[in-house]
Amino acid sequence: MQATSRGSMAIQFAAVHEENGWRQHSQHKTLDAATSGKDGAVNLLLNLHRAPAMHERHGPARAVVVWDEDASHAHAFRLSPKGSTEVERVRIPVEWVCDFKTHAGPSPSQIDTWFAENALAVDVGSLQEQLTEASGQTQPRGRKYRYGDKPTWEVVLDAVMEIGRPVTSAEVGQLIATRIPDFAKANIGPDLSVLSVNCFSRGNHAVNTRPRSTDTGNQYDRLIRIGKGAGVFFELYDPGVHGVWALVDVGDKVLRPRYVRGAEVSELQRARDAAMEEGLFDTSLDARLKALATIVQREGQPAFRKALLKAYGGACAITGCSVEQLLEAAHVMPYRGQHTNHAGNGLLLRTDVHKLFDLHLICIEPGTRVVRVCEALKISEYGRLDGVILRMPSDSRHVVLDEALREHMRRCGWTNAGVEGEPL
Repeated sequence: MQATSRGSMAIQFAAVHEENGWRQHSQHKTLDAATSGKDGAVNLLLNLHRAPAMHERHGPARAVVVWDEDASHAHAFRLSPKGSTEVERVRIPVEWVCDFKTHAGPSPSQIDTWFAENALAVDVGSLQEQLTEASGQTQPRGRKYRYGDKPTWEVVLDAVMEIGRPVTSAEVGQLIATRIPDFAKANIGPDLSVLSVNCFSRGNHAVNTRPRSTDTGNQYDRLIRIGKGAGVFFELYDPGVHGVWALVDVGDKVLRPRYVRGAEVSELQRARDAAMEEGLFDTSLDARLKALATIVQREGQPAFRKALLKAYGGACAITGCSVEQLLEAAHVMPYRGQHTNHAGNGLLLRTDVHKLFDLHLICIEPGTRVVRVCEALKISEYGRLDGVILRMPSDSRHVVLDEALREHMRRCGWTNAGVEGEPL
């Protein structure tokens, strides 16, 4: 896109088309001229919408954006999804727009986010009100959002929280419809994308354009996406359960989410630091006794370990190692008392594999019983375990339960990463 010259020609005027993205239009010397008259933003938007030839060449115009490079805000206009008799307008930070001058322009989901969170609809005929708003005057304090006191992403988040379990986007829409019948369902997908720490497309949204880690308390890091394709669910994100993600630069035009570390890795490091501060690591007899006690606890209840040794023929269920001193009784779901000490919740694992399993760096797919390792382990000696089929116990009554494996896998945050390019 060719920018206008600076000084008296600092006004920028562009349209975002469905197919060919960002296109510069006629230049203006003042902001008023860019928003009013026969060549202003509203008329340009309407004319582009009505032009079949333009549709064929570039696709429909999703929005018209006007901004002064010397000002702090830009002004965007689009036809309201509610009907062609209304135009929506919004004020956004000018840097959000300037970032696209050398690219293809903001994505459809970014535009949806701009308007979903800030737009106010006005009648096309009421140009004076529109021009006053677009000429640089600030919005009055206490301004309501389109559907009340909250932006649409908060409405969507409230619905997920109220349902209180993993939900589909359709379930979110159904609940919202009972409270806000005219709520635009087109907002739900982009809002779930904005809020989901592992959604591949979340970097398309203006609020997610700067690198950050998801354990910093950012208001938009609230959900995690589970599953792929038609089986996608969303639930509340907890770094202590799902691990830590980060928005990072991977060479795309926008940031992408990447799995950083599991929750248990962080907890383990904190425990190590605390132990060092308290002087628990010493060479005294007391330290040796503590180490021995840890080993005993690690082996689990003697009867539980004995049962697993018998069930798996004295060999690790993943590696086949038969050195009994290195084999431990692993709980698939965390130990919560005697009721969790049953073969359906247990695996016989080699010590090092047990630790990786507990840290959620290794998991087993329910149903197929295929072993999976996280990306960080694939470049290590443990990479050869990826794709191994879990060994089965001699007695089918001792087979580990799919429900336990499924819950363990859910806690492995890296298994919830979306496929690159996969839509929400």
